[in-house]
Amino acid sequence: MREINEKISIWAFWVIITLSVLALTGWLADSLSLAGMGDNSIPMAPVTALCFILTSFAAVNFLQKRISLTLSKIVFYFVFVVCLIILIDTSTGYPVEFERMIGNSPGLLNNFPIGRMSPVTCILFLISVVSLLTIITKNRWHKPVIFLSTAALFASFIFDLGYLYGTPLLYGRTIIPPAWNTSLAFTFLFIGILSGFGMNEKPLNLFAGESVRARLMRNFLPLTVFIIVIAGWINTIFINFINDHVLSTSLVTIFSLLVISFVILKLSGKIGNDIDYIFAFRKEAEKAIRESEEKYRSIFENSGVAILLTAPDGSILSVNNSACLLFGMDEAEICRIGRNGIIDLSDPRLPGILEERIKSGRAKGELTFIKKDGTKFNCEISSVIFNDSEGKKLNSLVIRDLTEQQKAENEIQELNKELEQKVKERTLELEQKNSDLERMNKLFIGRELRMIELKNEIKKWKNQ
Repeated sequence: MREINEKISIWAFWVIITLSVLALTGWLADSLSLAGMGDNSIPMAPVTALCFILTSFAAVNFLQKRISLTLSKIVFYFVFVVCLIILIDTSTGYPVEFERMIGNSPGLLNNFPIGRMSPVTCILFLISVVSLLTIITKNRWHKPVIFLSTAALFASFIFDLGYLYGTPLLYGRTIIPPAWNTSLAFTFLFIGILSGFGMNEKPLNLFAGESVRARLMRNFLPLTVFIIVIAGWINTIFINFINDHVLSTSLVTIFSLLVISFVILKLSGKIGNDIDYIFAFRKEAEKAIRESEEKYRSIFENSGVAILLTAPDGSILSVNNSACLLFGMDEAEICRIGRNGIIDLSDPRLPGILEERIKSGRAKGELTFIKKDGTKFNCEISSVIFNDSEGKKLNSLVIRDLTEQQKAENEIQELNKELEQKVKERTLELEQKNSDLERMNKLFIGRELRMIELKNEIKKWKNQ
């Protein structure tokens, strides 16, 4: 949506530049009809065209990030000072004669000097540059100037209607009226300012976003204004050809009804399809959320480990059946005593786990818990902080009882000790038997050696 608003704003500024360049071309070509959009209309003053070009170029290039904020402010301040000097000159009669320095007026049109900026034009320029300066610098007054720019848009639109209906405002008065292309340029200027810089502020935020209200406002309000304007313009044309006012009004009414009916038929079909799609998408999303919640609830209730849903202040919001069995309490009792009622606060491991969870949003470790009967037991915990659908911080605590595991580990340790003792005893027994065997071997070997010696002695005696 932001990109669309910026595109509208950029196109509006380029329309202003085009109108201003055409007006300057008319002055250079000595064609006042080109400079004023008609022979009987006051032409846009050269200074007005230059101010439009400078303001629009600075705004469009700032939107596209081609120039800096400082350069944009310099351009806007320059336009502000020029328009303020001209306003003082034309409104107070103070002899500044700023525009006369550029050149003398080529004449009069409807008793007004040609080529001079209207006081109304000066005021609208002052409003536009003040609005731009306030908005782009994010001044604290940016919200009031959005309303001021909106009011200025309506004022310039009223001047456009005056020209469109053939009854231009301020003609026949003493104040120089703004030219038709000038009022039209101001309409686009304030559209560009509001679309590019102020769509997120009141009252323009009514048109922003993808809500049904915003979509209806964007489609039907401009359409209604357009049809009313065109109907009034056609009515002024019919009056010149049809003397019967009732007949001309009836024809315009029938034409307006036909156009409105056709456009509403098209828009209602498109918007209706979008709304149907939104409702269908919403139903699918609700179904997915419901299925997800049911799946979560099923996992939560049927899990073999204890799961607790807690708040940052330590209160327990919900527990599953495994938690009730683990602590020997029902859900209401656990929720009533809270987290501090089931955790052994004297456990020295508790501060470290809490600190880790605060830093990283999750923590794992072992803690001592307390059952309803006061029995303390060691558990492995896993804790995670998360935000619910409303943005509130909650904590899920998964607890696994280590009693049986530690009992099994203790039994294994006892068995290992018994096994080590038996191995030790068996080893000693084997060592004793080995010692006996060695002693017997020595005895047998000694006897054999002695037998050999006796045989040798007997043999020796026989030989003698």
